[in-house]
Amino acid sequence: MKSLTLIEPAMFQFAAGNPAVRRQLFAMMWAMIFSFSDAGLAKRMLSLLGIPPEVRGTEVIKKAGIPLLVITGDWNPAFEASSDAVAAAAGGRRAVIQAGHHFPQIVSDEVNQVFAAFMQEREAAS
Repeated sequence: MKSLTLIEPAMFQFAAGNPAVRRQLFAMMWAMIFSFSDAGLAKRMLSLLGIPPEVRGTEVIKKAGIPLLVITGDWNPAFEASSDAVAAAAGGRRAVIQAGHHFPQIVSDEVNQVFAAFMQEREAAS
């Protein structure tokens, strides 16, 4: 049996006519256009996305020793580069599933296998 769980999916196109969605998209575009540094953009986006201050930034994750697994589908160089940087900055693990699109979890059981191995390693380490 297969299933899919979406946690706060950023799929605004499904409700693009909703005023709250339009305001969120406008605020995000405004931040991207008028942020003159990566740090400024990151700060604005973290706030707009409701990321709590105590978990903002990869240094917090790394310092707290929180295990991190970053998985991508090898379809977009920008996603691959940013995922590599996030995993490296937070001391996390990187996995690439050859999906050719944004949903590597639907092409095979490989995502589950990678995730299960990651969880087993974490349990063994603690």
